[in-house]
Amino acid sequence: MSSLKDELLKLDLTNIANGAAVELFGHAMGEVLENILDENRSATEARKVTLTFEIKANKERNMAIICVQAKTQLAPVEATSGTMFFRQEKGRPVAYSHNIHQPSLFDNKGSVVSIGAADKAARNYE
Repeated sequence: MSSLKDELLKLDLTNIANGAAVELFGHAMGEVLENILDENRSATEARKVTLTFEIKANKERNMAIICVQAKTQLAPVEATSGTMFFRQEKGRPVAYSHNIHQPSLFDNKGSVVSIGAADKAARNYE
């Protein structure tokens, strides 16, 4: 016949807060894996998962409340760069995503524009 002491579960990582620590760790690791697989983030930067346990005992020191929290430190989205072109229009600076002095090979509909028409359109911006 087993005693009550034998039937009690000793505290370990799998049963803290009814298994919350393991569940929180699993969720955090999912975030880490998604972050690693995101091609907009560094593949080699280290990620971190931190489990924090806060334990607060009662005055009698016969029980305590234990809170568990998971935090992740993920790789940020990598910086990217592009170009912008600018000029003065009516005395004010204006920025463009494309060089306004370079003729476009396509119109707004995606059709190829003849070199002469593209050159004429570029001159009209000046």
